[in-house]
Amino acid sequence: IAEKELTKFDALFCWGNYDYEKLQKAFPHFKNKFFLTGSNRVDAWKNIEKLEFKNNKYKKKIGIFTNFALSNNKYGEKKIFKLKERAGFYTRCPELLLKDKLFLKYQKKNIKKFLELINYLPIVFPDYIFYLKPHPVENLSFWKENIIYKENLKIVNPENSSSLIKFCDLVIQTRCTTSIESLINSTKNINFIPVKNDHGFGKFVDKISDNAKNKFEVINLINK
Repeated sequence: IAEKELTKFDALFCWGNYDYEKLQKAFPHFKNKFFLTGSNRVDAWKNIEKLEFKNNKYKKKIGIFTNFALSNNKYGEKKIFKLKERAGFYTRCPELLLKDKLFLKYQKKNIKKFLELINYLPIVFPDYIFYLKPHPVENLSFWKENIIYKENLKIVNPENSSSLIKFCDLVIQTRCTTSIESLINSTKNINFIPVKNDHGFGKFVDKISDNAKNKFEVINLINK
């Protein structure tokens, strides 16, 4: 947030004490513009109804959430970069273009590891059912074409992530916002991070999750 931006509006609504206090300290001349309100998005995570599937013959229900908005974008990687450029992202923040390129490279490596994990877990845990929830901006056909179909592995597309999170016993994600949703809804979550992060996005997730660097560490965490 830049001071020149703060002159353009009358109010900024803060999610919690952290950003409220930091912003007041950073911009004392604008402290009357900051309001501690919480977030409607977070309220929705807490209050959404639990999703229910009829199939209940499995011992445990595990949700898997993908997070590959650049490498598997439904518009394709070239168009998504052009859309972001047209929207002015790279004009307002020139360093973001380099970070996005690093992020794309990271996601291309990570998606291969994540796909391998998805196809492996239903074999190791035949008594558990796995619900794969692709990110809303992703190309769904990639997952349909590349997962090995098992009775205990299903692609689902509920209207929101929180309803599935509340339904599941465990969540597996990769530096995704669903880690926060899981925390808020008291659902255990595993953060799958097989590739080194050199782009700076999503590292905070490591602090609130059980982290696994390979599929064997994921298996150990599931067993625990």
